[in-house]
Amino acid sequence: MNTYLKQISTSLISFKELIKQDLVYVDKTGMLLELIKGSENAVFLSRPRRFGKSLVLKTIAEIFSGDRSLFKGLQIEKSGYDFPQHPVLRLDMSIVSSSPQKLERAILNRLKFLAEQAKLTIKLSDFENALIQLITGLRDKYKKNVVVLIDEYDCPLSSVPPNTPLSKAFLQVLSSFYMSLKTVNELIRFAFVTGVTRYSMVGISAGLNNLYDISLVQKYAAICGFTPEEMDLYFGDRYPIVLQSIKENDYPPTVDEQAHLSTVADLKAEILKWYDGYSWDGQTNVLNPISILYFFKEQSFGQYWKLNSPSTHFLLNMFQDNASELTFDKLEDVPLRDITSLIPGQITPASLLFQTGYLTVDKINIRNKITYYNFKVPNSELSGEFYNGLSEALFKILVKDSDKAMKALELKEALMKRDAESLTNIIGALYAELPAVLHPDKEYRRKESFYHSLFWAYSRGLLMSSMPEEQGYMGNPDLTLRLNQETYAIIEMKYERLDDKKKSDTVLNSKANEALKFIHDKNYGEQLRRQGLKVIAVGVGIYGRGEVKAIFDQDS
Repeated sequence: MNTYLKQISTSLISFKELIKQDLVYVDKTGMLLELIKGSENAVFLSRPRRFGKSLVLKTIAEIFSGDRSLFKGLQIEKSGYDFPQHPVLRLDMSIVSSSPQKLERAILNRLKFLAEQAKLTIKLSDFENALIQLITGLRDKYKKNVVVLIDEYDCPLSSVPPNTPLSKAFLQVLSSFYMSLKTVNELIRFAFVTGVTRYSMVGISAGLNNLYDISLVQKYAAICGFTPEEMDLYFGDRYPIVLQSIKENDYPPTVDEQAHLSTVADLKAEILKWYDGYSWDGQTNVLNPISILYFFKEQSFGQYWKLNSPSTHFLLNMFQDNASELTFDKLEDVPLRDITSLIPGQITPASLLFQTGYLTVDKINIRNKITYYNFKVPNSELSGEFYNGLSEALFKILVKDSDKAMKALELKEALMKRDAESLTNIIGALYAELPAVLHPDKEYRRKESFYHSLFWAYSRGLLMSSMPEEQGYMGNPDLTLRLNQETYAIIEMKYERLDDKKKSDTVLNSKANEALKFIHDKNYGEQLRRQGLKVIAVGVGIYGRGEVKAIFDQDS
């Protein structure tokens, strides 16, 4: 008997269209019913970009539209909810502007468009009062209080460098805009606000009285993302199909030890390694929804969560612009007050990494009535591209400007003199500066790439001329450094993950020699030698969480 499988959409975030087109929808309406019927009428939710916030918001919009037919068979319809209708104001704040004036105009234009859609006869010309006019107009027209839904409230700030006069001017525009809500609080039936970061909430929390932040509340921990139970319920019929596809396509080199993917149970375990691990309460784990949808659609593992988002650029800019003040020594036992701070100057790296999705809650401890959080990297999907992108920011944090000249001299001298011990100490000290949570775990892929990219960023940050993976006819060395006009160093790194049964010295020697042999086998540096230049070959072995051994080819 053929089993009907609903199609999967990776682009639609409209609840109405998902239902009308009979596409896969993971039912969160029971949780949303509890939210809208609760005692709080103004709610804030922080989740990373592309994690399902907009779909939640649009589902709430359809609940208040009163169309019961859209929810046939879903939890909210089964509960007997009578779907009272209210006017809905849904404002998408995903706006990119280059000046405060343009930001004001962009917001005003969006409000004018919403007024036209609602066929209101009011004239919106004043940015300060436009939101008040729109809410008042909707209340007067429909004789019912208004549902206000604001999506990505903090997005305009992601497009400008943080802690600059421009970002402060943008923050002032947004604060003034959201503060205007205070005038019409009594006309609002329910308000729901989404965003990534909390630090710009000052204006909106003042505008909406008693804004209830559910971001860390346990009963709403799975409001976005898919739980393992939901995976089985909504995608269980697809597991055998994907497994067969993997076997037929000799799938793929990005997964270690692919032979173990022989049963559905093996596949489910691998999916959890790649996409599970996100938690906001330390107990409830959810899988990244966009990654899961892409996984089942493509029938292969991959890094589907796009990291070139505004939040990523905001995060890296924040790190780089505040490198002298940021440290990574507080990724465990982080007080709740540090995570929930609304003051830009008090934002910690742990808080930023957590809010933007690159760290997740591992454990929550309460001591002396104070709540402390431990963080970890969620899963394998984040182990590659994010770490490579973060490497340069990490360099600026780990190496102060005043140390650059000295460290560049030390590195050049170690390479020129073929001083293996000094080079080992330099690279080892760089990796030792990283806290344990930032080292790729034994389950993560692309570990070698992480250590390679961090050392590349280190050399580049020292203003040394570096050419990562310089293309040759036999392939790409990990790193080529120009030491002077006549001399280049070609560096190859080989990694082995931690194994308690192996001695580190034995592994490090083996991997370092393997790296040197790789340079010879691939004939790296031959093009430089043909130009009459000297080439120094360096093999680096890396073991576990950053143990290092560097050796030189004395014949090079």
